[in-house]
Amino acid sequence: SYPLSWRPWVDVGMLNAGAFDFVNTMSYHHAASGSIAQWKKDGFVAEHIWGMDRSRVNLGIGYYSFRHGGLNPFKITSEPTWGGSLSRLCPNIAPDLNVCNGTTFVGKAMNEAIGAWVREMGFGGVFPWAADYDS
Repeated sequence: SYPLSWRPWVDVGMLNAGAFDFVNTMSYHHAASGSIAQWKKDGFVAEHIWGMDRSRVNLGIGYYSFRHGGLNPFKITSEPTWGGSLSRLCPNIAPDLNVCNGTTFVGKAMNEAIGAWVREMGFGGVFPWAADYDS
């Protein structure tokens, strides 16, 4: 099913009834422009398409980026990390920038905008989503 189909990966009735406290959504977005439109879309889908109680939905913020190879958007050539490469390449980067050395990421101002929107809309919260957090 999800993400290859348009159905949630969780029993929405059980979630909304309180059988468990919350779900985390994985949002794979890195907008160079700083737009949070994709997170708004994820929230819309969770609430209005899937019927989830928004107060039980946490939206993920991806703290990783991929460099894709050539014409194939599915070929990942590297996964830069802040500790290993980006922080040295772009020290003290401006809060409103979301690109370092050609790699897009979620910048400081974008983080603040996502958090403010999540709070304003009454979603459960946000959480860090990073590939190296999984290992």
